[in-house]
Amino acid sequence: MEKLFTNQTANDSTSDNKIVATGRELTVQAYGTWDTATLSVFLSVSDPATGNDGVLLTDLIFTDDGMIAVQVPAGNYVWATMASVGASTDLNLWINGQGND
Repeated sequence: MEKLFTNQTANDSTSDNKIVATGRELTVQAYGTWDTATLSVFLSVSDPATGNDGVLLTDLIFTDDGMIAVQVPAGNYVWATMASVGASTDLNLWINGQGND
């Protein structure tokens, strides 16, 4: 299980702490105190460090607690951004399905 955000209280991106998918179904869980915040998950075939903005996975935009499963092809990069953070925002974003069996 990968923790992309833990008790995050400010706008941020995990593009420096991205996940490289192993070709499994990923379970994405977001939870915490939202206030006005939005969490968005992105996917790309190339590393976001190269300046690639990636593709926003429209099913993976959270504005409240939730969990979604999505199949991501092996080798694709997955990362998240947090925006519109409010004064009481305190969020967590975990992705499960990356480890070895």
